[in-house]
Amino acid sequence: MFIFTLTLYDSCRNEDGGVRAARAEEEKKAETLLAEITAGSREALSGLYELMGGQVYGYALSIVKNHHEAQDIQQDVFVKIWSCAGQYRPGTKARAWIYTITKNLSLTSLRKSSRVSGQMPPEQAGPEEPPRSGVLKMLLEELPRKERQIVMLHAMGAKHRETAQVMGIPLATVLSKYARTLKKLRKRLEEEE
Repeated sequence: MFIFTLTLYDSCRNEDGGVRAARAEEEKKAETLLAEITAGSREALSGLYELMGGQVYGYALSIVKNHHEAQDIQQDVFVKIWSCAGQYRPGTKARAWIYTITKNLSLTSLRKSSRVSGQMPPEQAGPEEPPRSGVLKMLLEELPRKERQIVMLHAMGAKHRETAQVMGIPLATVLSKYARTLKKLRKRLEEEE
């Protein structure tokens, strides 16, 4: 997935807005679904899960580095969305709001597990992955947490501005860290081949 995303980014960054249009459409759909969830629609929650469930899981996984914990967080995020949808302010970025919930629940999970064990939780085996994906996963895990989160959020379709908002860091920092991290990942992938 990550290799595809990095390649997709390189091939699409100069397109005339096709990717931007798809992101804008996804954002609009997420906002509409949140409004329906506020009105009590379980179907809208299911639709939001279909739209954003994979992105929420991926972002949680980039933080907690544990397949099972990321799945639990993914479920908790949608429970929280159901109970707190009324707190979402229409007109703001729906995906950024959802990513913020994901980040907060992921960090809370890390704090709880480190208090219980006195250290960060060990990685547990996830689903079977292709060999090259394993190399990229290993390289991503070697990255500092903020760099990994920036790459993962972008891979899931978040704009750099949304990433800056979710992570609470300046846009210029996101842009420079993203560019440096991609360069670092490409170099390491070439070394691994």
